[in-house]
Amino acid sequence: MGVSYKKEEFVVGDLVYYQGFEIFEPHKRYIGVVVGMPPDAYADHTYYVFWFDSRLTTRLYCDNITLVYEK
Repeated sequence: MGVSYKKEEFVVGDLVYYQGFEIFEPHKRYIGVVVGMPPDAYADHTYYVFWFDSRLTTRLYCDNITLVYEK
């Protein structure tokens, strides 16, 4: 029997760090805010995040973001 892993859930307004590939600036902590959740059926565990440094909004899977603080 496999171990069940619960995906972290975020809400609009959560401050998050990018946690993924370090392509451009290794070890830089990119900070963003969750601004929405995609409405389509293929969007399970994905979120729209506005990134302060670049002023871009991207859609990310929950494993690629982590909370800045603890709830």
